Amino acid sequence: MEILGLDADTNYNIEVYAEQISTHLLSKSVGLSFTTKRPSIKSKFLIFCFKFFFLVPKLIRDINIRRISLNTILISWSSNDFDLYQIRYWSLLDETKKSLLTLLFNNFTLITNSDNYKFQIRGRTRFGWSLYTHEKFISLRSMLIDEHFLSNIKSTDVTTKFVENKNILLIGPFIILALLITVIILAFIYSKK
Repeated sequence: MEILGLDADTNYNIEVYAEQISTHLLSKSVGLSFTTKRPSIKSKFLIFCFKFFFLVPKLIRDINIRRISLNTILISWSSNDFDLYQIRYWSLLDETKKSLLTLLFNNFTLITNSDNYKFQIRGRTRFGWSLYTHEKFISLRSMLIDEHFLSNIKSTDVTTKFVENKNILLIGPFIILALLITVIILAFIYSKK
């Protein structure tokens, strides 16, 4: 597995799990925590000189992506003295249709039925707009619903339906087994006549 587009000198916490494609059952997740490397002193000096002479604003940092329901993603990031934000996002089904939104707050809620998205964020300070972040990838299939977030808000119909569907997956094989046994018994009785 390779992760691209990570910011320098940033802490990351990632949960990795496997999914059975046919049943959509998930394995137990494994948490990974790591910090990306700091830039060297030479590159820090060059960055400082560039910022000093060209007054380039800071980049958006600490991007947090949470799946809060089956079709809702919450994206938030640190404010870092920005007074305005822009997020551009697009579905991988049609990369020619990019949406651009200007936001007053450092969060964005994406409600979708599509599975895979990419997005970029930038912020504005008194010096102007920062550069966009690297393209970040979101896959609904690869994200679990954030249980901690759900425990802090009221339970919605979406989460109730999710739990009901889980129970159907557990009880379904027993119903099929009972029907199969009934068919075998009826076939045995019919063959005796």
